[in-house]
Amino acid sequence: MPDPVESRSPSNQPIDASALFHAAADLAANYLSQSADPKNPVTQNPPPSAIHQRVPLKLDGPATSVEDLLAQAKDLLEFSVRTTSPNFSNQLFSGFDPVAIVGEWLSAVMNASMYTYEVAPAMTLVEREVIARMGRAAGWDACEGLFTPGGSLANLMAMLMARQRALPTVKANGMGDARPVIFTSAESHYSVARAAAILGLGAQGVVDVPHDRHGRMRPDALAHEIAQARANGLLPMAVVATSGSTVFSAYDPIEAIADITEREGLWLHVDGAYGASALLSETRRELMRGIERADSLTWCIHKMLTVPLSASAILVRDPGLLHKCNAVHAEYLYHSDSEEQDLDTGEMSIQCGRRVDALKVWLAWKARGDAGMAAIVDRKFELASTMRRLVNERDRFELLADPDDVGGGCNTCFVYHAPSLDDLPADQRRKALDASTHVLRERVRLRGRVLTNYAPVYGVRAFRHVSANDRATEAELALILDEIEAVGESLDLAPLAGPQTLPVP
Repeated sequence: MPDPVESRSPSNQPIDASALFHAAADLAANYLSQSADPKNPVTQNPPPSAIHQRVPLKLDGPATSVEDLLAQAKDLLEFSVRTTSPNFSNQLFSGFDPVAIVGEWLSAVMNASMYTYEVAPAMTLVEREVIARMGRAAGWDACEGLFTPGGSLANLMAMLMARQRALPTVKANGMGDARPVIFTSAESHYSVARAAAILGLGAQGVVDVPHDRHGRMRPDALAHEIAQARANGLLPMAVVATSGSTVFSAYDPIEAIADITEREGLWLHVDGAYGASALLSETRRELMRGIERADSLTWCIHKMLTVPLSASAILVRDPGLLHKCNAVHAEYLYHSDSEEQDLDTGEMSIQCGRRVDALKVWLAWKARGDAGMAAIVDRKFELASTMRRLVNERDRFELLADPDDVGGGCNTCFVYHAPSLDDLPADQRRKALDASTHVLRERVRLRGRVLTNYAPVYGVRAFRHVSANDRATEAELALILDEIEAVGESLDLAPLAGPQTLPVP
């Protein structure tokens, strides 16, 4: 009888799965260990030609041996950005959780699809428990939800439910002459506009509501925009509040927004893809005060809680609407005589096949406990405050927004005033400052020691540091500023005030 973990390649050569998995685990462990060392570069910034030269990417020719495949996989890892490095602050995620990584691997081993209890019995119950726990964190004793491949799809599903409630016959008859609109902060994620386009609302179906200097939606402006839309013959459908905006890491005032949506009869969705994890912290939970009054919530565990991509969920306060929005009933898959049909989730989703994303979250939560999950959240807020202090302590750095003034946030937006800009007139210095952020960031990126991003803030491009890695230290935060200074002190950026540009090597 053959070894149950032995299979054969297309060339009929035996593959020892146990040996392969052990070797792959060693490769992964070594990679994570190297990435955790701040002395190692975050990225080699390889040009495409270097990758093609090093790794035979073309899919033609004879089969490749397992040994060669592992060597090529190692090369691909070396050419990849080390997102688990404490010096990576380019996106809203970083770090790693080894238990959650094991959950990711086990999901691939099971290769289950999350549409019926019949084919994913244990994982269906795991997902239900994770969703229920997340719902309890939001203050909902009974709720439903699903894991989705990213927060953007979760936001889309929320807009589907909002449209269903505003237009109960939309599934059968379409929108007809209705002109529904969504209201959201001008600082909200672009997925809101994308969802409106997919739903047929068009670009004019999204109203950008002004925000305050901290990036938070202004409730008075929201009320005005809703009244204006009604006066123009539009159908106000939903409000999307943001908890943890992409640039400012701002938290919209949910409580005040809920007062308006309840009065106006509008769906309230909270896009907490980034910031909803604050619900797990006793000290930061206040940022989401009023969340229990929302109709739906997007929450990406892979962002603030270091679980591998993707681990995003859509949560709904009142059960039943997901099914009402999405069910079309395919008897060949969803059998009406099944004893567990109430546990089937396929008709709640806009997907058919859906991977097991809840397992890695369940394992990580089990391993850490509630206190451990809260500790990671608190640590990231603490690191962000430290980063802002470091910025304020250096004369040539200017902090553009301080979330600590309004309860906290995990992003730090700042600019660097290079010595070469000192003698420019104020109007020219602003233009040069805007352009210099791009030049400095690109040159720092090419050095490879750190990777952080930039974004527009108050009309000027600014560095945006994300405190996404709880393993980072104050020394590693300071390194980012050191790298910017090392480039900026000796670079003549004054020409950026004119029409000419500086080359970025």
